[in-house]
Amino acid sequence: MKSQNSISSSSAWYLIGVLWFTYVVSFLDRMILTLLIEPIKADFGLTDFQSSLLVGFSFVLFYVSFGLPVAYFADQTNRKRLIMIAVTIWGTMTALCGTAKNFTSLLLFRFGVGAGESALHPSALSMISDAFEPERRTLPMSIFLSAATAGVALSYILGSLLYGFAQKFGVYQLPIIGDVKPWQTTLLLVATPAFLSVALLAFVKEPSRVNRGDCDAKEQIRPSEIFKHLKDYPLVYVGSILGPAIANMAMYSFMTWIPSMFARSYGWPPEKSGVAIGLTMVIGGIVGTILVPIVKKYAEKTGVPDSAYAVSIITLIMSAVSVSSLPFIDNAWIVIGAFAFTSIFGVFLNVLPQVSLQHIAPDRLRAQITAIWLIASNLIGFGLGPSGTALLSDALASDGSQLRTALSIFSAASFAVAAVTMYLCRPYVLARLPQEKPGTSTTQEIDKVSAVG
Repeated sequence: MKSQNSISSSSAWYLIGVLWFTYVVSFLDRMILTLLIEPIKADFGLTDFQSSLLVGFSFVLFYVSFGLPVAYFADQTNRKRLIMIAVTIWGTMTALCGTAKNFTSLLLFRFGVGAGESALHPSALSMISDAFEPERRTLPMSIFLSAATAGVALSYILGSLLYGFAQKFGVYQLPIIGDVKPWQTTLLLVATPAFLSVALLAFVKEPSRVNRGDCDAKEQIRPSEIFKHLKDYPLVYVGSILGPAIANMAMYSFMTWIPSMFARSYGWPPEKSGVAIGLTMVIGGIVGTILVPIVKKYAEKTGVPDSAYAVSIITLIMSAVSVSSLPFIDNAWIVIGAFAFTSIFGVFLNVLPQVSLQHIAPDRLRAQITAIWLIASNLIGFGLGPSGTALLSDALASDGSQLRTALSIFSAASFAVAAVTMYLCRPYVLARLPQEKPGTSTTQEIDKVSAVG
């Protein structure tokens, strides 16, 4: 059986498997610093705010700067080769982070990680959309996007194990690099899976492009075309892009600060909290991945035309309520249990808004619109979220003892604002969806809007 173009069904699923692994690696390299904040902070004498800049801002600045130009090339050139080059760049830069001797050099290497990772997401979603029929896209997209949760979980689990392993060797010397401390050893080891990903990508078949609307597949897309489209439908993308980006302020705040929160509020070292948090995210990620298509399909059967978008709003409300309880829980294991639900909600909030966006975006502009989603998600979510929590924590208590309260307040507010934003824009999103035709599923009709220019 073949998918909607020249690649076979087995090739399409191999594509999903390799892209999933590559996306896991990208989040591993992106988020590993969250587990190493405390030793890096002590080694370089940093404040919480400076630490947040290393984790978020340094990555986001170049991720955003390169995102749209790279996505433009993804809409024009061979996406597999583009991803292979990108993975090589960010893997090399992650390794170089392990050689950093001060705040400035680590900041510069993190710029390189962000630049490399900017190519993966829009290129991958574009390839998946071309490899599967519209009515079959939700499951492969859910699987691919679940790698974000798996990658963050792996950064905690593998990072804590590698850091514990590195501590046994203490400080040692390497030629040219000089003294290598445990946190640096951890980064050097974490960089290696990226190069395995490059080898696996070499065997991926590039799917042919389909459904470019009323334009020939070889016609070049004008850079101004994307801006005209956004101008024509501003509130559609305020709800579909800005709303989820605000929610990501809470998600990235949690991912960045939860290891430090366990260290400060419950006395858990990174080796303990990393494994517990990571395993919880794995379980939540698996459950969430299973539930996403089930809940979406149920919403469709009940007559909700914008099922992915509508379920996202409900999930945001539930998430805001969930994180509000954090300051009142004094038992660390109860927090871990509550975090399992937050992890499930996180899968919904990572997958469904992007599925909705893929349905709305014209096929010929899909990678660029996805890149804009990523720019907003990372600039607002990753760029502002961790730093916003750090500033609130410093304002509540200069010694950092109120990090747990700050994380709860900031995250609940972010989820609530995102829910209101998406709810207010929902009528404009609905207006972009075609009327359901007799005998056609809602999912099929939503996906067909991709062909509208």
